[in-house]
Amino acid sequence: HIMGWEPYEITHPPLGKIIISFGIRIFGMNPLGWRISGVLFSSLFAAVLYALGRQILINRKWSVIFALLGCLDGLHFVQGRIATIDTYIVFFCTLSMLFMIKFYRTNILREDTFKTLVPFALSGIFFGLGLASKWTAMYTGAGLFIMLVIYVCKTLNEYRYAAALKEGGELKAY
Repeated sequence: HIMGWEPYEITHPPLGKIIISFGIRIFGMNPLGWRISGVLFSSLFAAVLYALGRQILINRKWSVIFALLGCLDGLHFVQGRIATIDTYIVFFCTLSMLFMIKFYRTNILREDTFKTLVPFALSGIFFGLGLASKWTAMYTGAGLFIMLVIYVCKTLNEYRYAAALKEGGELKAY
């Protein structure tokens, strides 16, 4: 990728390898160069875990524990240290879930549309980055799709209920 050659290994999409190449461009073709990007993403993953914990658990103390437990499992740091592309897919897919949860907690019927759709768009962008790193991000896509279907059903149900109240009609259990 650095030299612009057609790669001979195409089992995974190129983004993870391109991210690794940034470290190589800065520090050279040596152990530091090919490992630094993974180490940085692994370190940033702790902050992503904390943010995800804040969305799921709400409480700051439990969010810190959530992030610490994620950090105590050394597998993610090992994967980052040995320059595998698994680091990037986990990072991007976790961010996509974080923003989908933020989107799920919004209400497009009551809130500003732009403010509501920003987390949805960010979820899609990070999902795309995960998919551009490794094909197994499709499993995250299935989870995101399920959350979206639930959100749409919940929103339609609320819309029908509000429309029935406005018309003064009979309220049915939606």
